[in-house]
Amino acid sequence: MEHTVKLRQGRGGESVDAILNDDLSPSTLAELERQWRELRETGNAKLEREGRSGECEHGHWAWDREHKRLGVRENRFRLLGVRIGTEWQGAMTVYREPEPAQLWPRWRIWGHDFLGIGRRPRVFIVDYVESAPWNFEPFTRPHPPRLRGIGGILIEYAVRISDEMGLQGRIGLYSLSGAENFYSHLGLARLFEDRNPRSPSRGCWYYELSVEAADRFLARRNRVG
Repeated sequence: MEHTVKLRQGRGGESVDAILNDDLSPSTLAELERQWRELRETGNAKLEREGRSGECEHGHWAWDREHKRLGVRENRFRLLGVRIGTEWQGAMTVYREPEPAQLWPRWRIWGHDFLGIGRRPRVFIVDYVESAPWNFEPFTRPHPPRLRGIGGILIEYAVRISDEMGLQGRIGLYSLSGAENFYSHLGLARLFEDRNPRSPSRGCWYYELSVEAADRFLARRNRVG
């Protein structure tokens, strides 16, 4: 399904219309990489030279990697993207099947996992979010990004999908270090670090949005329009 969304120009702040596709086909993955790969690699190299490697995009999570191709093709992942015309401005993959929520009292988790007491809530998991290189501020400095607001729109739709699934807006994700302030600002709680040496998110912190925080987040987004 397609939705019209508003983005802000990086210089001046005027609104522009864009299209959000909320369930894209696997063929879009190759198109994303075709449009973004070279500029992402150039931007990462620039940040490395400037000693700002912590702000780099993770190229090893590229959209054409087997992990994503198989996930979307086998219907385990749902691919969302924001475009203007044929140019992709941002994209996100989410898991179709929810996972057990972590924002639950420890004693209740223990009681559920070991004694089978209570019904543990589920959370909608975001796999990966990326803005196009020309919209990623660390790459464009000292100039403003071409467009702003892409990450917020994608997370908003993740929260709305969670709500539609009966998960009350709960979402969870592992954040790159450079995006932690962004997710904290949106209301997600920082919970624990992934220490699994074989995990693609090793070293990243897990963030989760509670029901109450989801309600506040959507109320803010609705006021903005």
